[in-house]
Amino acid sequence: MGSTLPNWLGGVTTARVATYCVALLMAALFLYGLARFPDAPLHICASGYCGKQGQPHTLSEYTDFKVWERALFICWPVGMITLFLLQRWTSRRK
Repeated sequence: MGSTLPNWLGGVTTARVATYCVALLMAALFLYGLARFPDAPLHICASGYCGKQGQPHTLSEYTDFKVWERALFICWPVGMITLFLLQRWTSRRK
């Protein structure tokens, strides 16, 4: 049997809690970018930096977008692999 958390949490296994945490972090990262950069992707254009609808953006917004994009491209594959491994680990323990 897998390790469980205290009874006040209903005996939920730590693997299940880890799964929820990873999924929540992945969703939060994605939704942050969706709300913060609705006209993504931002790119360099003739007037400076533009969104996909041609709206101008500052250098600060462009660098913020690039940081979020890099974080998304790193965290999502790592999160998916982690979720896969947690699922395999919990299914083998049953």
